[in-house]
Amino acid sequence: LCGSAMPSPEGADSKLTINRSTNAASVEASFAAGILSTNQQVEVQIENSGNMGTINATSYSPGGILAWVYFSSATINNCFNTGSIYKASTEDYGGGILGYSALYNSGNYVTITNCYNAGAISGGSTAMMDPIVPASYIMPGATADGYNTDLLTLSNCYFASDINAA
Repeated sequence: LCGSAMPSPEGADSKLTINRSTNAASVEASFAAGILSTNQQVEVQIENSGNMGTINATSYSPGGILAWVYFSSATINNCFNTGSIYKASTEDYGGGILGYSALYNSGNYVTITNCYNAGAISGGSTAMMDPIVPASYIMPGATADGYNTDLLTLSNCYFASDINAA
């Protein structure tokens, strides 16, 4: 539905809310997703939305709802994916709800609540795919690089899907 959410000019309120949106179309692109491709905003909220279309990522990490959260914040609430997800690369992540997240400091977070994935995920390496969200660049505790899993919250999410390597 949307391309990229980019930062506003410095000092401007940088917030995007997507509510009650549904995608049933097939999407084939880099950073492919059913609702929003990439987020580099201060805050994005996606609520009460879903994807039923096939997602085919030619490169980078696909997601049923959102492909990338990159050094920014996102809240995904009451969303679903039933579309199949395919990623071409063995080096990219892929997830049924969120494809990839790079969270670096306490100002960045991802919260995924009351979401489900029933779409099959395939392609590349199964170690880099997850029915909801792969680990991406959020690692246990604060690492030397500053990544921290305390910035990711999953609550009341479930899946009924298969994950298969190419």
